[in-house]
Amino acid sequence: MSKEPPDYEVGYGKPPKEHQFPKGQSGNKKGRPKKKEEKEKAFSAAELALKIMREDVTVQINGEEVTMTKLEALIQQQLNKALKGDSGASREIRHLMKDLGISLPTQVVDDRPCGVLVVGETLTQEEWEKKFGGRKEPP
Repeated sequence: MSKEPPDYEVGYGKPPKEHQFPKGQSGNKKGRPKKKEEKEKAFSAAELALKIMREDVTVQINGEEVTMTKLEALIQQQLNKALKGDSGASREIRHLMKDLGISLPTQVVDDRPCGVLVVGETLTQEEWEKKFGGRKEPP
């Protein structure tokens, strides 16, 4: 072991020269491991979600047991909520349809396009007119 020059101070972050790595040699010969696992985890999480959504589930529809995928059951559930007047579910169905490129067919009555109106309650003609002010022609 050699003596250090008098101007070299040993301390925190400054080991004695005989304990330092020789020039050109790293202390970590194998190097830092690659971050392969994080990418695989992110990719496998998406695959896992798809795998789970494709699993079959048995549900009851009108008293009958029906087998469908979990994704189909989820969409069916959201659609049923939307038909019952749940505006959040209705919005989710519209976004899903838009993302999938699905549009509802419209009818043309008196040369005007007509859409679909989902009402959360059943009203008579008189109740409808009282609540919404009768039929008004669009501008």
